[in-house]
Amino acid sequence: MLLKSALDVMRQRGARTVEGYPVKRPEGLARISNASAYTGTVPLFEKQGFAWVAKRPQGKQRMRKALTAPRKRIR
Repeated sequence: MLLKSALDVMRQRGARTVEGYPVKRPEGLARISNASAYTGTVPLFEKQGFAWVAKRPQGKQRMRKALTAPRKRIR
């Protein structure tokens, strides 16, 4: 919910592209610590429509999302 809300605010303020640096867990580990995942996880960013920019075997990844302009309300 926090990521979705942040994207909405950025879109409303005119941002066109946003990058995130989520954490990919190392192969063989079921979980990563909360302290390691403070920037978010890859599945979280994928669910919000982010695409890979650069993949690494583990650790911080680089993902990007193009934002569309907010729709104007018709009154």
